[in-house]
Amino acid sequence: MPTKMPLHEFYAELVKTQQVLNKKHLGWAALKGTAKIAAGHLMRGQTNFIKMLWKFNSVYNPELQMADHRRPVKYEMSMPPEKKDKIDPKQLFILPPKGRHSRAIDDATETFVDETRMGTVV
Repeated sequence: MPTKMPLHEFYAELVKTQQVLNKKHLGWAALKGTAKIAAGHLMRGQTNFIKMLWKFNSVYNPELQMADHRRPVKYEMSMPPEKKDKIDPKQLFILPPKGRHSRAIDDATETFVDETRMGTVV
């Protein structure tokens, strides 16, 4: 979705957010908590996890992100469809609900459900 903020300000805020996450979840504390995983990666020659912990400022930089933004677009994501006044609830499910046909309950249970349903006057 397009932002209403000036792009440079948007990228600066994005980097600030990433820095908060980085300080909270990455760095020495994360390495200490994931030392076994990190050691396993290092033994297999996979250094990207360890490098990532200390290269934050060279990757998350508002100026670099602005430079990337100015580059030609190789592929463009389409905008979401126009908002409809009414949403078809059936389209919210990946698999459509099967209703009562998919549930087998005995008559006593069904009667109890019908009698205790909220908003129903018996």
